[in-house]
Amino acid sequence: MNVWDRLFKRSSQEIRAPNQLRDTLLAAQSAGNKKLLVQLCKEHQNDIIRDFRAWQNVPECIRKDSAAMQRYFDGLLAVAEILANVLGHSEPLAALIGSGDENPLHKWDEALSRVRRLMDNLQYRDATKSLEMIVEEFESLHGSGRDLYLAVTYGDLAKCYLHCAEAAKALPAADAALRLCNKVGDTKGMANYAHGLYEINRYLGRGEQAADFAQLLAEMLEAGGRHREAARYRKRAQLSRAGEPLNRVVVEVGDEQFELEEAPKLDHGTMRFGYQRNRQTLHPAEVLTERGKRLTQSGRYEEGLAALRDAAQADAYDPDPHYQAGLCLLHLRRYREAVRSYEATETLAPGWFHCRAELWLAQQLAAGVVDHETFLTLRVLEDDKEMGSDEKVCLAERALGRADRLAVLYLHYGRNLQATQRQIQALAAYRRGLNCSQEPQVRARLLVNLALLDAGVTEKRSCLEEVAETKGDLIAAATASLILRDMPPKVH
Repeated sequence: MNVWDRLFKRSSQEIRAPNQLRDTLLAAQSAGNKKLLVQLCKEHQNDIIRDFRAWQNVPECIRKDSAAMQRYFDGLLAVAEILANVLGHSEPLAALIGSGDENPLHKWDEALSRVRRLMDNLQYRDATKSLEMIVEEFESLHGSGRDLYLAVTYGDLAKCYLHCAEAAKALPAADAALRLCNKVGDTKGMANYAHGLYEINRYLGRGEQAADFAQLLAEMLEAGGRHREAARYRKRAQLSRAGEPLNRVVVEVGDEQFELEEAPKLDHGTMRFGYQRNRQTLHPAEVLTERGKRLTQSGRYEEGLAALRDAAQADAYDPDPHYQAGLCLLHLRRYREAVRSYEATETLAPGWFHCRAELWLAQQLAAGVVDHETFLTLRVLEDDKEMGSDEKVCLAERALGRADRLAVLYLHYGRNLQATQRQIQALAAYRRGLNCSQEPQVRARLLVNLALLDAGVTEKRSCLEEVAETKGDLIAAATASLILRDMPPKVH
């Protein structure tokens, strides 16, 4: 048993004199034994509250030693914070650092609240300047309270830098936040900033470093008994180390997410497919893209296009502004510009939603092979939620009278025939679409629909194998792969 253990193993009865209690508390803080410090505060809270103001008179023997003075103040502050935050007694903390306008932590808290309002309004650059000023003003304070507030400040600063598309500046700020949380034993904060460093490194394309923080976070989650989340971050670490794809499909069952190769059986529950990029979307781009989509949906195409251009400026790696801009440009009959938007989408996130099919359609519109009226019909068939399936069947039949070699029309025709329980006609529509399909993404969707509707095992397997192999459509390929995995083996 070492000297600290001998000191801290005393029973509460052994601590009699006020100064003896004070020295025991300060020794616990100096040794970094937070658990013991909390225990002592709980056992002696009434005595501490009674004697705390007297303890603020620094002993003569340490007044000329600045390092000893700092340790003394840090110890008293740590005790006061435990009494306030754990035991509900705020008087010692108020006595130590003042209250209201006299309390620097109170002023700091108010400054951070103002910054959060700027962040909520997407004013990240203004928030960044304010946070830099807060660091400069308050960094010279001392004590564990200062460390906690400084960690939060650096964490917000890292977030602002990232969402200003200055991820390289975000790295040292997030690292400082993590180190400060580690210093004061704030495990929740450590997990938050480890995740932040994982995302920042992903955004910068630093796979090895992102993997290190994903692994660190997995270890923290494991230690906290959150085993499923820990397993997910270990997998993310592996992906980052191996080179995460620009875009891939993941599977969601309930509130759990799986990589495709780890997905449960199809009968396990409601299964959803989603896209997962190798970078998070920056918040300004996300908000501006949603604004652009709403404007487009209401027919305000020029305004929608302007918002989407701003979104693309806000996040150079996000494919969605380019994808949504492509649709705006098609409505505006600016087909060649739409082609370039869809090409940019495919570069940033190969296989993003229906990008490949929309790119092909834009090329056909630009070449005059498909007319604008047919394009508008396709949008109604795709987007109109109020029109019934019977009406859509009639609409598709009229369009096929003008363009009977357009495979995507047969896809919509077949889907709406299915919805009206005309399975035989739907099968025929899918097969006719496959006979004239020229674009791989639409072909993949036709094949999956045919396979899911057709009872013939041989044709079903053949269709699914083609989709899984060619990967013309990522969601269709994922669906095909899982169905094939769970099908009985071939009989030779």
